[in-house]
Amino acid sequence: MLLSDQVYLCVPDAAVERLRALVRRSRAFLVQAFTDGVACGALREDIAVEAMLSIFTGTVHSLISGGGVHREAASPAAPRRVVGALLALLANPASTPPPP
Repeated sequence: MLLSDQVYLCVPDAAVERLRALVRRSRAFLVQAFTDGVACGALREDIAVEAMLSIFTGTVHSLISGGGVHREAASPAAPRRVVGALLALLANPASTPPPP
């Protein structure tokens, strides 16, 4: 979930490999979570897991950076609304109950 590869230029070589291992482990965890979600019918099967991963990480990165440069544009409820929208977009429409 690192936002930039620049971190690798700022830390000792031993830390670079540890960070890369953490990134690989985090990515594998998310890929497995999305794969499991598709398999159990909770997530859409018409969107590739790799695409879900990009959408998810892009959204998380956007939320993280939104409190920085764009602080005035962010509202306190925005992250909750964005995450809710993300979940709705990735959810399997067949497993989602229709709105009341």
